[in-house]
Amino acid sequence: MAWKSVTPKAARAKADAEAPRQVLGAGGHQLAAERRVQIAAARLRVALDGRLGRETPATTKALAGKSD
Repeated sequence: MAWKSVTPKAARAKADAEAPRQVLGAGGHQLAAERRVQIAAARLRVALDGRLGRETPATTKALAGKSD
């Protein structure tokens, strides 16, 4: 019936059906990509600091995998 489409319950069900779905587990790829970017940035920072003669923070060195 047409009147059912305007009831609060029907409107709520329609809104739930139109809501964007979350895909569980998809964030893992994004987190891994962000981690790779952080590591690459840390490596660049270590290289730049070395060329400029500056001290690199220990946390940045650890993230870059450098023990120097």
